[in-house]
Amino acid sequence: MKPENRRSMERYNLKIPAKVRPCSAPARAISLSTSDVSAGGAYFLCTEPLEEKTRVYVSLFLLPKGGIQGESSGARVRVQGTVVRTDGQGMAIRFDRRFRMTPLSQAA
Repeated sequence: MKPENRRSMERYNLKIPAKVRPCSAPARAISLSTSDVSAGGAYFLCTEPLEEKTRVYVSLFLLPKGGIQGESSGARVRVQGTVVRTDGQGMAIRFDRRFRMTPLSQAA
């Protein structure tokens, strides 16, 4: 019998640079990378994951490969989320539905 896949959104094996910061503390953002991503969340590789149920701000940096002249040099997606699972290799964060995307040239 095939195991049931509870995920309703397609996941992609992508390494996207990101910054994650807890909402509740004025801590510095942690620079991480995703190992898989969907519209509803992502798994972030890290050696010291945040605690489950921690609310976080997430910035994902979408960078073009090689770049195309005359187009923006990438985008930043900002979203809030919640740490839903941790293990020895990282943490899974479920994204809220609302997000903001800005060109990196305006994302400062």
